[in-house]
Amino acid sequence: MTTMTVITSGGYYVPGITFTGSVAGATSGTLTGAVTNGTYTATFSDGEVRQVTITGGTACAWSGALSTLSGSITTAQITPPNGIVAGSCSDSAYTWVAPADFYKSSSSTDSRNTLWGTTGQPSVKNLFAGSLVVLAAYFGMSSHNQPTLNQATDWGVTAQTVRTHDYTGGDSTWRARWSRIEPTAPSGGQGIADYTQHTYNFALLDEFVTFHHDLRGRDVIHTLFATPNWASARPTDVGAYSGGPNNCDNGSCAEPASMNDWIAYCTACATRYKGRVKYYEIWNEPNITGSGHQFFSGTQTVLAQMVRIANQTITAIDPSALIISPPVTNLSTGASQSGNTYFTGMMAASDGASGTMANWVNIIGAHLYPVDYTHLATVATDIMVNIRASMATAGVSGLPLWNTEYGILSPNFSTLAQAARINAIWRMLVLPLANATPCARTVFYALDDGVSGFTGQDATWWNFFVNLLTGATITAINVLWDGRVAVSLASGSNYIW
Repeated sequence: MTTMTVITSGGYYVPGITFTGSVAGATSGTLTGAVTNGTYTATFSDGEVRQVTITGGTACAWSGALSTLSGSITTAQITPPNGIVAGSCSDSAYTWVAPADFYKSSSSTDSRNTLWGTTGQPSVKNLFAGSLVVLAAYFGMSSHNQPTLNQATDWGVTAQTVRTHDYTGGDSTWRARWSRIEPTAPSGGQGIADYTQHTYNFALLDEFVTFHHDLRGRDVIHTLFATPNWASARPTDVGAYSGGPNNCDNGSCAEPASMNDWIAYCTACATRYKGRVKYYEIWNEPNITGSGHQFFSGTQTVLAQMVRIANQTITAIDPSALIISPPVTNLSTGASQSGNTYFTGMMAASDGASGTMANWVNIIGAHLYPVDYTHLATVATDIMVNIRASMATAGVSGLPLWNTEYGILSPNFSTLAQAARINAIWRMLVLPLANATPCARTVFYALDDGVSGFTGQDATWWNFFVNLLTGATITAINVLWDGRVAVSLASGSNYIW
């Protein structure tokens, strides 16, 4: 916060401008005098000299003692310089929020901000203060149809982390999920743990891993998800994914009827991609409910058992592999935002042996979707706070947090004006970092998605922001009254979008 001195001595004074008339101790009346419209130079408490514009003529109405003057003195007589938020007037100072305040490692002391739906918030709210080095691995991208992320058709997007969920490789009949990789039961039927007795179609996933890991050195997250219809415990359950060739996706939201088939699939993946795929994410958004929308129709105990089996199976083959917990979403505060309750419940759920799910995960996965574009700031002020509190409750606060899917779904990102899209990209990248314990990785969903996908100009700005932040040390992150996010770097540079 900065102040411009106001002197009171039988009248009301602004530097360079004199209000005449006897007002001290008066209870009502009209303040008149030599008020001249124009632009004046004023020195502020932060040492900056700025131009202040005075408008409103030679008179202004007032009432009450000088200490309670408001209204026309504040709003009609003094217009803040460009980029400055009008402040409050007292008998000793006129308080402003100036550009220099946008980047300070503390919140402003005013309370005019209604960005979060309540009054009493500061115009500049500090979200992070400290020293945070941003690593290249933090930046991640998903893609549906592009076999690579560096071909001309995908605008050369910079991303160190990639995720296989919803990847198609450009083939409308295939997906990088179990139900499409193994759509047909082995000849011996259900319950065969020997993966060599199963037939898997890994061809397009092979291309994905070869390009991203082998040729580009990227980190691959493979999501183990979607039980084939033939293996499903409830083959008629209707989930977010149903149908598919020969209805192979029907019942994909259920757990397998026999965990031997889960063991076989986990074994096949770990054997094939040992040393190349290091991160295995178990399932997708298990807390989404409702027929036609749900991703998991089983119990938390069954899910915990699947996590344990996946961990034991995969790490026995590849000890360097790490397991990402089932990623929950809907983490905002509110009765309809169930992710936090679900998360603590599944972490505490029995693993079918002598432990809980929490014993078998190395990384916490979450999907930090905001309610909509206008609530992007809540990723830091609400959602990150909630998931961190839930992690503490579950006893897993020491594990890294990865935001493995993220974007703007309301309104559709693709329908936002270009300026809003640029702002959204910056804010989506920065806000998961705005916590004392920030997200270690963030994966945007998705490069070529029809709802949340990029244009070429979006990709240009994404690359600009990624290059700007990679290797930089952030010392402060603030959110402003209008949703802008300001970042201060140790280099002395400041950025705001």
